[in-house]
Amino acid sequence: MQRNRFDIFRVFPLQLFISHAVNFPLLLLPWIVIIGLSTSYFGNHFGLPSIILSPEYFGTVSPLSFAMLGIAMGLFLVLWQMVSYLLHSNMYPFLAATRWPVAVFFLNNATIPLFAIGIHCLCIYSFQSNAELIENQFALLLVFAYLTGIFAVLILCVVYFTLSNRDLYKDFEINSLDESTSLLARRGRSLGSNVKYYLTRRGRWQRTRDVSHYNFVRIHATFLNHHWSAFFIQLVVFIFLMVAGAFNEKAFYDIPAGASLLLSFSVLVSIIGFFTYWTRRWAFPIVIVLLLLFDWFSKTEGINTNSHALGLDYNGPKAEYSLSALDSMASEEHWVADVALGEEMLNNWLETYQSYHGEVKPKVVIISAAGGGMKSGVFTFRGLQILDSLSNGKVSDHTLLMSGASGGMYGLSYWRELLLRDRLNNTRERVKEEYVDDLSKDMLNKWAATVASNDLFLPWNTTIYQGQKHAIDRGIAFEESFNENTRGYLEKPLSDYAEPEYQGIIPRMLLSTHIMNDGRVFYLNPHPIRYLMRSGSPSDSTLDYETDAIDFGSFFANQGGRNIRFISAIRMNASFPNLFPAVALPSKPETLVMDAGVRDNHGIEPIIRFLYAHKEWIHKNTSGIVLVQFRTTLKHNTIDDTFLPSFLTQIIQPFGNIVSNLTQQQDYKQDYMIAGLQEAFRDNLDWIQFVLPNGSEYSEYDVPLSLRLSQLEKKRVLNALTWKENEKGFHRLIDLLKDK
Repeated sequence: MQRNRFDIFRVFPLQLFISHAVNFPLLLLPWIVIIGLSTSYFGNHFGLPSIILSPEYFGTVSPLSFAMLGIAMGLFLVLWQMVSYLLHSNMYPFLAATRWPVAVFFLNNATIPLFAIGIHCLCIYSFQSNAELIENQFALLLVFAYLTGIFAVLILCVVYFTLSNRDLYKDFEINSLDESTSLLARRGRSLGSNVKYYLTRRGRWQRTRDVSHYNFVRIHATFLNHHWSAFFIQLVVFIFLMVAGAFNEKAFYDIPAGASLLLSFSVLVSIIGFFTYWTRRWAFPIVIVLLLLFDWFSKTEGINTNSHALGLDYNGPKAEYSLSALDSMASEEHWVADVALGEEMLNNWLETYQSYHGEVKPKVVIISAAGGGMKSGVFTFRGLQILDSLSNGKVSDHTLLMSGASGGMYGLSYWRELLLRDRLNNTRERVKEEYVDDLSKDMLNKWAATVASNDLFLPWNTTIYQGQKHAIDRGIAFEESFNENTRGYLEKPLSDYAEPEYQGIIPRMLLSTHIMNDGRVFYLNPHPIRYLMRSGSPSDSTLDYETDAIDFGSFFANQGGRNIRFISAIRMNASFPNLFPAVALPSKPETLVMDAGVRDNHGIEPIIRFLYAHKEWIHKNTSGIVLVQFRTTLKHNTIDDTFLPSFLTQIIQPFGNIVSNLTQQQDYKQDYMIAGLQEAFRDNLDWIQFVLPNGSEYSEYDVPLSLRLSQLEKKRVLNALTWKENEKGFHRLIDLLKDK
């Protein structure tokens, strides 16, 4: 009985698993990630599981997209096996005595891949049936297409290794290898003695053979031949990624995001295998040194690859970023001039409104949209469609200003562009449901492909925009996806909106982006808005207002600030950390900007400043303000009564709570500011909130913060607008806008 246990423990598959876990744990990490994503244990809050459970190609989930995912999985599987073979083969010399050493190793090393791929297939079927709402038969077809892609790669590899196979039973040149250079000879001939049984290529258990009588130089030469075959396959994957990066503007190369992830794993596994194979015990310190060198060189001129905002001039003189420069911009003279321009635009808007509705004092509608990824964009856009339909266009006519952050700006910017087109062409196309579909399309494919083919190395590929060369990175890849999904309608500079805003044809829009250097914020608009740079007028000399916001167009006047690509401005507003790179701007010192939601996730601050600056005009020419807010989180959440942190939790808790409660803290600040606004406008302020009750007591689901929505998630977002509290908000707003 004791001997049987001992023999079972010494089977080759189990020994390989133990060796991976003990000697090469990094090689197990990709499989752990694949299993975690498949089971939605990892990244569910950000919608990451969908990239390997529901891949899209050319905008659709199809057998072709799953076959491509399978091909990528097959390539990763083969590369993982080959790297494992590189690192293990010399440890198990009995392999060289088998007829097909590589095939035998692959079979015995298949426990982990089979387990992970099996779970992946089950989760694909479940996700397609339950989340994408497709029929079970079609879900099975997708799983079959995925497996077909894997087997296609495996068959090609079998053919390749059959043609290139060398073992002890075939004659081939050993070159200059001798006993002194043989790694195995130096290590001794007792390696692999802990393995007694292995699976043959026919799937049968067989006892290992004693190879002590073989020429170990010849064994090592056999393994070396296989190692060069492994390097060839790695080279093929690298070449493919380079080609994909060079042609990433072509839709053909927008492979599914999940496939890009698996190819990225292939690259990382290859790099790990390369360093470990050639450096052995020195692998870890060498990698650390190389990372430090790379970090140092990345700061040097010509190698630094910070992400750029298209449309800005990065080659000429840089804007001075200093307190004196900011204070000069926020002077009383500039404040007065920009307020006067703002009131001129307000008068134009009022004339436009009265030309349609007569000589009345209208209610002013201000729209704010919260961040939250694609769900926020879809929720905001569809909410505006409903409001426009219920009011027969009156909500759009009453809307004076729009602001927000991140995903909410996807919806607001697309809605405003469609509104402009309708007013110029005297049409009413903006209420069509097909535009909602535009905003819910996948934006991860091009982003992930760029990460795999470009960002993993260095952003070496470039693009030309308005005569300026820029490195292509995942941020610009997102811009291209968003541009394609919105039919190219937003492909214009920010300045193109100057005249429509000035004439009052469309609402003004205030974009913002958080400055990482010092916590200030840039406000973007095609007109000078230097009066928004402080919380109050500079004429209040007794009050020391900090210049905490910057008019982007005025600050970068000599760098083309108002000619920035509008989609780049949206990206700067929605540069979620790590998902997108921080955008570097042409200032001295260089300023880096990121997602506006870090400071103001609802775009309330610029709205408050705008309303205070134009308070007298609003009192005189309107009958009040209606603040309409689209939110993706519920206010008044219940307090957790089971809060009992462990010792380790208490160490990291202060930092974790700051991040997890960021939106709630902004809500507290927002309520305080709006309370002051209510007093300033003599209680003539109404506040209506439309809420996506995500993950609350009113909702059994939690739609992730993602750049892709499954069919079920999209359905849930749209259904949230029929929630009784939101329906009350629709009717209340319509009643407020009725002619009195």
